[in-house]
Amino acid sequence: MDKRARDETLVDAVVINLCPTVRWCSFTVFIVLVDITMFIISMWLNRIVNTDFLAPDPRSLDTLGWKDAKKIKNDGQVWRFITPTFLHASFVHLTLNVLSTLVIGSGLENGMGGWKTATLYMISSFGGILFSCVFNPTGFSVGASTAIFGLIGYYVS
Repeated sequence: MDKRARDETLVDAVVINLCPTVRWCSFTVFIVLVDITMFIISMWLNRIVNTDFLAPDPRSLDTLGWKDAKKIKNDGQVWRFITPTFLHASFVHLTLNVLSTLVIGSGLENGMGGWKTATLYMISSFGGILFSCVFNPTGFSVGASTAIFGLIGYYVS
């Protein structure tokens, strides 16, 4: 009997073990690609700062639309209710959000479909940022955590 290791790459092994239902042409993968693209753009705009490992300059995050309740209210920049979801404060932040989105999002998308998952993701994102504007109006924030927690909440319920 021949006992060889399975013929799979590292990426295949991660996909098989962490998110076995992920499809490359799906909303979850699209969101991950948008997150990565926006992170690269935010790093390119004003370069890197040394606060965290591969952290974009805060001026880049402000330019691209981090959560700023004052600008939403006073300047009418309502797009800041959605754009913080696609921005990340460091490489570690991006990595954890991407992994969470892949693991949780791929399972939900497999069960409920791409359009429903996209709707849940965007509504959760908007709701979380609105909540943050109400209860922390002076703070700035970025990240997909609001959307991810919405997916977790749906999954748990």
